[in-house]
Amino acid sequence: MEKFKENKELLIKILKAINPYRNLAEWFLTIVENSNDENLINTILIEIQNWIKSIKSQRNREKIEKEIKEIYEENNIKTKEDKENADKFLDNFIKNI
Repeated sequence: MEKFKENKELLIKILKAINPYRNLAEWFLTIVENSNDENLINTILIEIQNWIKSIKSQRNREKIEKEIKEIYEENNIKTKEDKENADKFLDNFIKNI
């Protein structure tokens, strides 16, 4: 359950980063913040990756990727295992966009 909580927090940060580029990001952010359904969170994650892939402007995709990488770098999770899990989550997210 702890890993789910960490992934949810990271997904919230990602949604905040893409909010200026996608109209529905704020709506999904509200859902994610108020949900504890792991399947729903994973479905939203896949949709976000598809959104980013569908952005026609290379410049906008690069801005989003840069913001996500900044989240990745600023991730200040305390324990080594938690940090490794967060790094893996963000790395997989970036690889899939």
